[in-house]
Parts: sequence; structure tokens; C-alpha cells
Amino acid sequence: MFEIRPVEQRDRDWIAQFLTDHWGSPRVVSRGQVHSAGLLPGFIVVMRGQRVGLITYRVDGKECES
Repeated sequence: MFEIRPVEQRDRDWIAQFLTDHWGSPRVVSRGQVHSAGLLPGFIVVMRGQRVGLITYRVDGKECES
């Protein structure tokens, strides 16, 4: 089983490291803007007490991009 929970402040360093390990950088580029994904809102997947995945998103007006 797994749990999905909102990102918390205590997850920020883990997110930056996770993104660097899997994508090469904690930064993402969207519509010509650079974002620090570790600072975006999102959800963490926890399995057996370990964080194993995440999704981040950005809301801009009526649009949402993950």
C-alpha cells in the first residue's frame, strides 16, 4: 500500500535531490519561465514509510500545469 499526501516544508530538500537524481536538476522550464520545482506545491507518494515519488504543479489563473 501507499499513501499520497501534500508536500510539506520538511520535504523540500528531498524533492530537490529526487529531481536532481531523476531529471538532472531541481529546476523546470515551463512556457519560457524557470521554476524551482522544489518550491512548488505538490503531492508526495509514501510507501512503507519512504518517499518514493512526487508530482508538483503550478497554477496560473485558470490554468494548472503539472
